[in-house]
Amino acid sequence: RFVTDYPEGVHHIVSLKELFPIAAEVLEKNENLLLILDEAQNFLLGEHNGTPTVTSMKTFMGIIRKFNISVWLLSPVTKNMGPAFRNFIDDPDNPGNVSVLWDRHEDFARKIIRKHNLNIDTRDIIFMKYSALERAEATIIPKLSWTTPPDKLKEGEFCYDHKASAEFSVGDGFDFKAFISATGNVSSFDMVDAIRNFYRDMKETEAEELKGPEGILLAAASRIKSMGLTDESISRAFGIPVTTLRRKAEEYGLSWAVDKSEKNIDRYKRVKTVE
Repeated sequence: RFVTDYPEGVHHIVSLKELFPIAAEVLEKNENLLLILDEAQNFLLGEHNGTPTVTSMKTFMGIIRKFNISVWLLSPVTKNMGPAFRNFIDDPDNPGNVSVLWDRHEDFARKIIRKHNLNIDTRDIIFMKYSALERAEATIIPKLSWTTPPDKLKEGEFCYDHKASAEFSVGDGFDFKAFISATGNVSSFDMVDAIRNFYRDMKETEAEELKGPEGILLAAASRIKSMGLTDESISRAFGIPVTTLRRKAEEYGLSWAVDKSEKNIDRYKRVKTVE
């Protein structure tokens, strides 16, 4: 029996929006962050060149060092990805952002195994290339628990769910251009604060945007509730069921209770007359 979880220091994210708060923590500790994007061909196709994800990723790949980030793009094929994601930095014809290329060539791997009489699988041999101007070199990658089937895991080991589909995007409501502007021309010593200030301002903006007609109505209902008016009276006044008012108020982070403190000068008071 196994459970779905992540080792310490491993995060599952699906957008750039989720990445940078983690990057801020890493920068604060003066550590490095590795972003692994599986099935990269799904969202970095050359034919999608003008999409927000591809456009943002092109910019991102050019500035990852300032965030102490390295990126691994995992894909069964690279030819259908744009040059920015498949070509080396020193490519003489069309430079990209690649600094290391790991590839598999089963035919060459088989020849190496036969020549050296190795007791390994062809998939254990990876061909590494560090430049567009150099030849690839073969290296053996040892097996780890990450590549072990779930039913063969030992207690405490983790494996990678290679059958799960992967996706990645900029993230809903995330203005990547504004983020780059906010963190550009910023000293590396101030980068953590710049990232966190941007996300704080973004949350405040999102909160303001919630104050549409419904938000204004619920804020008014919450205020009246704090004064002491009954739920039934508020429901009749606004024409909204009591249960809906309570649920919506909670969704908007609004209080739904009577403020009985003496500081609440607007609270309704029952006056009992004595003859």
